Amino acid sequence: MHCFSSSIFWLVSVFCASLIPLGAYSTENANATDTNRSREQPLQWDPPSWWDFSRPEGSVRAVYDLIDRVLGNPELKKAFDLAVVPGDRHDKPWFRIEQNTTFVGDPNIIRITATSVSELTAGLGHYFKEYCNFTIEWSTGGRAGGSHIIIPDIWPVPLHPSPEMINAATPRSVSFSLHVRRTVPWSYLMNVCTHSYSLVWYDWEAWQSLIDGFALRGINMILALTGQEEIQYQVFSELGVRDHDIRSWFNGPAFLTWSRGQNEYGSGIAGPLPRSFMKSQWHLQRENILPRLRSLGIVGVLPAFQGNVPIQIKTLFQDSNITQQGETGWIDALDPLFGRIADMWMSKLIQDFGTDHYYQTDGYFNGGTAPWMHIATGQLNPNSKTMPSKDSLNGTSPVSRSHDESWYRRGRAAYAGLSRTDPQAYWLYQGFAFVGWNTEEEATYLKGFVDSVPANRLIIIDMGYSPDGQWQMWNNASFLELHLYTQVSTISEILLANFRQFPIENLLSAVSHLNHKRYGLDQLNYNVTMASKFLLESVYSQGFSVRDLTGVSHISPPASGSLFEDDRRTPKPILCNIFQAWQYLILASFMMQSWTDPFLYDLINVGREVLAQLSTPAALNFSDAIENQQVDRKEVLSSGRLYIGLLHDLDNLVSYSEAFHLVPWIASARNLATQDSQGNNQNDCVSPILGNKTGLLNGCCATFLEWNARCQITTWNPTPSGAAEIPGGPIDYASKHWHGLISPYYTKRGKIILSRALDDESRGLPLNKTAIKRLLARHAYDWTTSISEGAFDSEYSGKEIK
Repeated sequence: MHCFSSSIFWLVSVFCASLIPLGAYSTENANATDTNRSREQPLQWDPPSWWDFSRPEGSVRAVYDLIDRVLGNPELKKAFDLAVVPGDRHDKPWFRIEQNTTFVGDPNIIRITATSVSELTAGLGHYFKEYCNFTIEWSTGGRAGGSHIIIPDIWPVPLHPSPEMINAATPRSVSFSLHVRRTVPWSYLMNVCTHSYSLVWYDWEAWQSLIDGFALRGINMILALTGQEEIQYQVFSELGVRDHDIRSWFNGPAFLTWSRGQNEYGSGIAGPLPRSFMKSQWHLQRENILPRLRSLGIVGVLPAFQGNVPIQIKTLFQDSNITQQGETGWIDALDPLFGRIADMWMSKLIQDFGTDHYYQTDGYFNGGTAPWMHIATGQLNPNSKTMPSKDSLNGTSPVSRSHDESWYRRGRAAYAGLSRTDPQAYWLYQGFAFVGWNTEEEATYLKGFVDSVPANRLIIIDMGYSPDGQWQMWNNASFLELHLYTQVSTISEILLANFRQFPIENLLSAVSHLNHKRYGLDQLNYNVTMASKFLLESVYSQGFSVRDLTGVSHISPPASGSLFEDDRRTPKPILCNIFQAWQYLILASFMMQSWTDPFLYDLINVGREVLAQLSTPAALNFSDAIENQQVDRKEVLSSGRLYIGLLHDLDNLVSYSEAFHLVPWIASARNLATQDSQGNNQNDCVSPILGNKTGLLNGCCATFLEWNARCQITTWNPTPSGAAEIPGGPIDYASKHWHGLISPYYTKRGKIILSRALDDESRGLPLNKTAIKRLLARHAYDWTTSISEGAFDSEYSGKEIK
């Protein structure tokens, strides 16, 4: 037992990023020994009971429907016999795959049995991946690497019969089975950022693909944040806040994560939020997303009240304890108004969406700021902090440390905001709040929250950036682990397939084998094996840091993200390995009769990484050349042309794959407006920055949503017409290596800087940075407001690679 009682927390396997699951199962032969089974518990923890956790029942019919959607032929589901059977309370959830047939030609039927619908779907996914060699993409349009599905003439047998059975004189019925047990209760998907970076423009077709893909991978709990703004709107309207004040309090659709995440409420980024968008997203959540999740036995974690409100609430309730920060108010959880709003929120939430009894709510609940900004409680002096030893923090006695009473009281108030309406409520909390915590004082705060909630009802999502995770510091069984892979365009299927509970004995063999399957190869391909080797020694072996730190390289990128030595000419070994992998993939391409979508994706993606890394030192050299007081025209020209040329090559390369095109991003944003089936007002999408542009084109909401989409991946904060510079903020923070974005935006930006630098040099002047800022602001405004006229063609028309 460690510093916090393990009965308070329980461990959940969780992966997210842009999107990522964990295969939270252990595999055993039906005849495995007890010794083998004991390896299923690598962590020393004991959840209260596998069967005590609330979860939707689901239906077997829904799994058959999933087969129809994934395989595209309703007749194919006849090859599967699916069933859910009662589980043993003293055992773990499991699925079994088997084939019952005779040697005289009985139908080729695959039987999958499981203790729940979620395990049943996971068993189906396991069979598809391991025995049919299917690669099933969870995204649409190839963004997640593409699918490769070849329907076999005869469905593969799960396990081979023994020789004595094959040689038997008398044909008889034989059963071969694979039995797989879940190793942790939950496999969790997503964080708040995912919904803006990856899912913001998802229609129901895209959501179906995502839910199906991750259900097949064993995910049984998903953060379900869609449509919450309509709940909030109705609650705050009932309290007397005006329509415009509420809608202006929300950010625009592409930036809702940073409203939901607390730190940018009231900042008006690309807003105000249209009611039509709120209502259509509410309908999508209520009528489509949550029913589908529940039909497949997946828990949807709903958003609860966190204490942040439109600042107008402070005027309406003048006696309430509200702290103002910008246009946002923070209600102290001990104020009666906090409980009143929490009750209204929960009542409306459950009335509209139903519930699986799991809720996310983050904050310090003391009138302070968002968890990931800074600690408000106590305003601790860093110099006075006592740095404890790891042994001290991870001590053996749960009663050896007292909790902070203020945190304890506010934790009780926050949980009461859930449990008064839903006595079965579980509270999920994002661990961003505790990133960097390592002091005795901070330990008392955390323990205050832990002690304030009934046993097994608080789950902290470990969102630390350390490969070891926060949970090992505070308690070896207290956190839910969430791996963050930020600033990447997607997560490779290679990662999805190889997360597992136990180490792989031969990583190269496993990765090479998986790539052969993804590429549709039934014979050993030396070049694929070598490409796998060099990828394993580079981007697949980055531990926790698998981020692409270059983004799309721009002027003065962070040198720390470069894969070159300080001389900017010598590549580091990791970049050499990536380049070698690309060379071998190119060689492999010549030996293949046809390319699968996953192969084309890898071929383009690895080359994209090489060119992106090359552009980093090129951008640094160009930046240095134009910054010199005595500008060398020859140096400016050579470095600028090299940098711009690399971006041109990068754009040309990614143009060959739909997965790296801007078109789907823009088209899906615009289509959300045209697919509104609820008859919502489509003329409520206005912005002072867009001015009358929304009225000039067909459908103001389609124009508004496209503008949001363009701003997120470039300037972040929208740039108004005539601005002296692009507004401060995370510029290029969500940049993408997309055809249609690189050349018209990033390459053109480089040309603008080069042209101005040469003009200033011709007059014997240093670079006019004020003029450059104005030019770049004009360029940003022009690109982000260059709205597509009429319907945006979402069909891919890429080039053929020769």
